[in-house]
Amino acid sequence: MNFWGISSGHVEPGETVTDAAVREVLEETGFLVKILRLIGVYSDLSTQIFHYPDGRITHFVTCRFQAEVFPH
Repeated sequence: MNFWGISSGHVEPGETVTDAAVREVLEETGFLVKILRLIGVYSDLSTQIFHYPDGRITHFVTCRFQAEVFPH
C-alpha cells in the first residue's frame, strides 16, 4: 500500500513555529518551502491529548500553514 500524510513534527528549543515547519518539510520530503500564511491553529481535546506508557500526558497543538515549494 502507498500512503502519504502531511509533514509534521515538533518545534525545537529556540526555533519559531514557522522555522520548524520549513525544517520538518525539508527533513521529511526534501522540499524547501516558504511559508505564505497561517491557515489555522487546532487543539482538539478528543484527538490531541496523548497518554504515554510512562504516565506523561501531552496536549499537542497543531499549526497549519500554506507554503510555496521552491524548485532545486
